[in-house]
Amino acid sequence: MPHFSSRFVDATPGDPLTDTRSRQVQGALWSRVQPTPVSAPRLVAFSPEVARLLGLDEQALRSEAWVRVLAGNALEPGMVPYAANYGGHQFGQ
Repeated sequence: MPHFSSRFVDATPGDPLTDTRSRQVQGALWSRVQPTPVSAPRLVAFSPEVARLLGLDEQALRSEAWVRVLAGNALEPGMVPYAANYGGHQFGQ
């Protein structure tokens, strides 16, 4: 599998706090979070065409180990989980 990098996280300002309470986050585009584990994850849909476009191995993505990654139950080296901060711009805020 490919090595993952965190170019977006490395190149943009992030929230210095790591707790998950609701709050206004100013001057940051993302907040570091850990994915919420899913019990008994399973693959329900798959696009071989998109896997090829992304240069990902189709058989590997169908494996139990990668289903855990895709579900958020595991991370591969270089993966940095984050939540994009919501700006509320469509409501005039």
